[in-house]
Amino acid sequence: MLDGEYPYEYYGYGDDDHQDSTPRPTRATQLKLTLPKELEVGKQVAAKVKVPYKGKILWTVETDKVISSEWREVSAAGEQTWNFKVATFAPNVYVSAFLVKDPHLESKDAFLPDRAFGIDSVRVVPVEYTQQVTLEVPKDIRSNSPLTVKLNLGANAGPTFATVAVVDEGILSLTGFETPEPLAQLFARRGLGVETFETIGWTMLHQAAGASSKTGGGDDSGAAEEGGGGPLEEGRIQPVKPVALFSGIVQVGADGRATIPFHIPTYRGQVRVMAFTASATKIGRAEAKVTVKDPLVIQVTFPRFVTQNDELQIPVFLNNLSGGPLEINVKLESSNLPIAGLAAPKKAVAPLGFAGKDNGNIKLEHGRADTVVFQAKANLPIGGAKLRVVARGKGPKGSFEAIEELEVPFLPAGPKERTIQKFKVAAGPLDLAAKATAMKGWVPTSETTTFWLTSNPYGESFEHLKYLIHYPYGCIEQTVSSTRPLLYAGSFVEQLDPEMAQLKLEDMVISGINRILSMETASGGFGYWPGSTEPLEWGTAYATHLLLDAKKAGYAVPDDRMKEVLAWIENRLAQHESGARIRRDKWNYYDEQAEAYLHYVLAVAGKGKKGRILALIANMPANPKGEQAEDLYMLKAALYLAGDRRYEANLKTVDASPIKPERINSWSFYSDRRRRGLMLSTFHDLFGNDPKGEVLAQRVADGLVGQASDYYNTQELVWGVTGLGKWVKAAGAKGTAAGTLVADGTTIQPRATKTPSNDKTWMLGRASEYKALKLDIPQSAAGMWLVVRSEGVRPGTTYKVGGNGLSVNRTYRSLDGTEIDVAAAGTLSLGDLLFVEVEVTNTSGAAIQNIALVDRLPAGFEVENPRLSRTIATTWVKHNELWANDFLNMRDDRLEVFGTLQPKESRKVIYTVRAVTSGKFTIPPVEAEAMYDATLWARDKGGTAVVGGPWTGKTI
Repeated sequence: MLDGEYPYEYYGYGDDDHQDSTPRPTRATQLKLTLPKELEVGKQVAAKVKVPYKGKILWTVETDKVISSEWREVSAAGEQTWNFKVATFAPNVYVSAFLVKDPHLESKDAFLPDRAFGIDSVRVVPVEYTQQVTLEVPKDIRSNSPLTVKLNLGANAGPTFATVAVVDEGILSLTGFETPEPLAQLFARRGLGVETFETIGWTMLHQAAGASSKTGGGDDSGAAEEGGGGPLEEGRIQPVKPVALFSGIVQVGADGRATIPFHIPTYRGQVRVMAFTASATKIGRAEAKVTVKDPLVIQVTFPRFVTQNDELQIPVFLNNLSGGPLEINVKLESSNLPIAGLAAPKKAVAPLGFAGKDNGNIKLEHGRADTVVFQAKANLPIGGAKLRVVARGKGPKGSFEAIEELEVPFLPAGPKERTIQKFKVAAGPLDLAAKATAMKGWVPTSETTTFWLTSNPYGESFEHLKYLIHYPYGCIEQTVSSTRPLLYAGSFVEQLDPEMAQLKLEDMVISGINRILSMETASGGFGYWPGSTEPLEWGTAYATHLLLDAKKAGYAVPDDRMKEVLAWIENRLAQHESGARIRRDKWNYYDEQAEAYLHYVLAVAGKGKKGRILALIANMPANPKGEQAEDLYMLKAALYLAGDRRYEANLKTVDASPIKPERINSWSFYSDRRRRGLMLSTFHDLFGNDPKGEVLAQRVADGLVGQASDYYNTQELVWGVTGLGKWVKAAGAKGTAAGTLVADGTTIQPRATKTPSNDKTWMLGRASEYKALKLDIPQSAAGMWLVVRSEGVRPGTTYKVGGNGLSVNRTYRSLDGTEIDVAAAGTLSLGDLLFVEVEVTNTSGAAIQNIALVDRLPAGFEVENPRLSRTIATTWVKHNELWANDFLNMRDDRLEVFGTLQPKESRKVIYTVRAVTSGKFTIPPVEAEAMYDATLWARDKGGTAVVGGPWTGKTI
């Protein structure tokens, strides 16, 4: 700044003849540097640039400081070279060239020089941190054989550890997965930490460093830039167990060598072997590819699942690569998959029956391929089966064997049912064959029975745990509802659910916590479905309540995420208090009634707002009913947690009156049964097992008895089970279960559990088919409870069709919209594409939220396109009739769509499927239900689909 006085007219304000004629500098010309892709510390490299004129050029090497610089004379336009070295390691360095032209070359009056500037980054190879790894593997091997991986790091490697992964290239190609480079992660490219200006005062405008879209910091976008993330490969039609093997951490020997054995299962294709090593100072990596092939190659095409009584045509493709002609015998076998903890039935039934033969012979010349087709029928009503195809070839060069194995679930043709019965046992033998009526009357081979001996008086109520944990949908409410019981009733899960018993309880809880956190929105609250952008008040309160309880139980819940959510709750409650208008998104059709619950959650977090809570209590009616009564109890509990105990006596006076069939299908999911469970859980949190709560515990337990699990909504189950779980856990076990179960003279072993328990559980397949079934109870277990639970399919039962409050119907159509009769032989052929049109209607006079529409597929179909309107142009589809759903989920055997319908509103879901397996298949019914009110439902009948195949002359 120069001090002084200047005439008003200096800048031309007073005289139109004057104007600003100060020259403006032009932008610097961009120079493109030619640099090596990488360099090593201490080795000289050359930087090159083509310059447009002579002058002086300033070369620099920079990171977060100037490492070196040099001015050079440029005598003429053309290529200029500068040699430089980097003395110390950095992940990358920036090389720049700044050219200044003498302004007097063209005119002695010129004083603004032309300038040119270029800059680029060069990676520095971390030689001193790199461990050279030699990986030795065979070029190719046979399937179902050992694979030996040898590592050689050299004798001077020092103490080093290694890990090796062997992975199917087909899996890796789905995402263009590149073998990781640990050093690239450890030494990621850094942003330039030096700002460059011209010495004469003009700011330089230089190009971004490299092709990165990031500014400063590391750049991990290399995978995308180098070809990663290409188009997805088309998925396999059949369920195939992918090869993904891992060595774990292996110590390398003192000689720098390690030998790691693997076993390649039945597989063909290529696997990638990826090895990584780490010592105190060096990181190494290596990769190799191994081809897995057999002289005789087979491939079996089978549906992802089947339904009892499905008739299948199972093609087996054979290819002779043995070098000579082969005589081949092909055999198809099926066996039941074992269920952990389930005592095998005395007589197994083969999952598949055959209309023809179970084996056949074929002759193949070298290099030729052919197909044989088995005709099978699904016999198994429920469960899973292992299918095994064995092809044995004999030729001039010896004998060869190829094996292909698949695991396939079998789904019931009729509705699956469950019955529960409870006994108080006395010492001595208990004749279960005579007294356990719960295990009677099932379709042969479909029934599985669990005998649970426990001191827990509410055992029948906890039988809903399996249903609750496996509830099929995944919104925020259901994710929390599936996770919360594990905190308080986790010990019962192992007794009741053999699948969950194989998993680690802590891992299940952590998985639930992570899924919940994935539904946090940018503002801090939780959305209802994955991908939601707007938070839901009640859902946020419900999820945060679980996170706080999980943290209290010792689970790792990130503090920063909790701060974000609690800040959102405080801000939302401040809006409520101020009377500010709160933006409601499409979820909020009703008053959520969430403010009381939000206050309670804040109080649990130690942030109770006593003044506002007292004001809300004062505004409650004198005798609140229903949801208002629940809110009042939560507000008084929040006040108690905030340190104000004025309502302690009132909180201990629980409502143990008969439960009413009240349900509200809105975003608080209220019901009278839920209110009692939540009250019991809250009572226990405040007062433990105070005797005044016993009557409520009994009322909650009674409210969960007498109906199938799907009669209750998840809110009723989660709070009932949670409250009772706390109550029983605090009361402690009374006695240790003991007994001997004998079936037709064979002693059945109780199921082993990971967690120590005072209970005992026996699980027996087809228990009803034993003539003699007795449980001998010792005196020490007298007075305990035996809960008998049987699951299976009833003979002659079919799905009830029709509906209440909802209706649904399904139509199959061709590409031009013509309705198709898929049950008629000759209508469908293998590979055909067809449209599925499902229309769902709200027949009631009120809006219905949280409708779950589930369309189950026949085994011969696969979903092609669940979002028709985005990719397929059709003239008959009226897009204004399509359902603007809230969420869509696709599984192997079904399509699930969730949304809301206004009174008398009808909407359609249209998607495409392809016929991928030939045969005759059961089409299950299509269903719709209000997820939180079982009285609102609809079901349209199922049927049969017939798919023809091009197998004339190939069947055996």
